[in-house]
Amino acid sequence: MGTRNPSEHPVLCAPVQALGQLSACWTRLPALDHLDLSASANTKDIKYDLSMTSLFLTETRITSMAIDTEIPGYKPEWKIDFNGPYTRALNAKHTESDQLATSSVTERVNTP
Repeated sequence: MGTRNPSEHPVLCAPVQALGQLSACWTRLPALDHLDLSASANTKDIKYDLSMTSLFLTETRITSMAIDTEIPGYKPEWKIDFNGPYTRALNAKHTESDQLATSSVTERVNTP
């Protein structure tokens, strides 16, 4: 796909956690097929994934997304302990011909 002009790069904020939710925001996005927010516990086999398509993002014009686990029936053992070690990421993916372009922010949180 070649090199892009730095002004074309997305401006993604790092995912953040508050009140049992993992959220992310952005000021602009690159060409993309999917925008994915994920988190995984480093001590348990728990992973959250939320994916939004370019069509959904275009139609809604949203600039943030969140994974909420404070919902009826969601068991405590399914939750990531955000006070413990975990990894969070926001990834934009776009395929053109046979090339995959990605832009991402990944953080390891509360790790020694």
